[in-house]
Amino acid sequence: MAEKIEITLNGKKVFAENREPLIAVCEREGVYIPALCHHYRLEPYGACRICLSKVTWDKKSKYVTSCNYPVESGDVIDTESDDVIQLRKLSIEALLGRCPSEKKIVEFAREHGVTESRFPPAKPGGDDCILCGLCVRVCDEVVGARALGFMSRGPEREVSTPFLVHPESCIGCGACSALCPTTRMKMEKEKVTVLLTEHGDTRPCRYALMGFFPGGICANSYQCYKCDIDQKYRELAGDEHPIFMARPVGSVSDGGEVD
Repeated sequence: MAEKIEITLNGKKVFAENREPLIAVCEREGVYIPALCHHYRLEPYGACRICLSKVTWDKKSKYVTSCNYPVESGDVIDTESDDVIQLRKLSIEALLGRCPSEKKIVEFAREHGVTESRFPPAKPGGDDCILCGLCVRVCDEVVGARALGFMSRGPEREVSTPFLVHPESCIGCGACSALCPTTRMKMEKEKVTVLLTEHGDTRPCRYALMGFFPGGICANSYQCYKCDIDQKYRELAGDEHPIFMARPVGSVSDGGEVD
């Protein structure tokens, strides 16, 4: 049994597991923590900085990303103070400046009281990627295909495929698109385009590629919305992507750099 510790969360004494991620404690206690780069089935990344909270101990305080901060006994945590809210808004404003035309980012910003940004777009006309890394991590840690990675550094950093070509390792599962908070990911459609070039009796079912059953052939030209198999597994998966049913979460990736 994991060691239980006591912490103070927004003035309330609560129990948690020693070094449990703060965001998990908050979720269990009904405390809302906004985040765009976090998925509970993936290793925490701390990229978007929106989940900031303040931790105080021995009269010293620091701001932490809730997704990858491991709570310790005696922590006094504030997720709702004015300074925390303002820092979160600053991070959201930066993302809005980067992706001013992305509908989901605009809506997310508006929900948190940010309607405009002082930050210039990363590219002329704006970008369509916030570098949250969800696509890279799910492809590595869960799918195991490693079809995506980060390329370049600094302001030139972006998500790409190895050697800038569609990788054979991609299985077209669509997990990257499902987790992406913008419209950047189109790997699923690209893989389907490749699969459609094969003969009809050799086109593998994407659920077979995911590992649900061996040797399955697609009978619907990858129009999954017409397929009983797709409907079955999506119903079983509920709010998650079916890939999380088919494959266990693996080890932490080594970064996925494709420079």
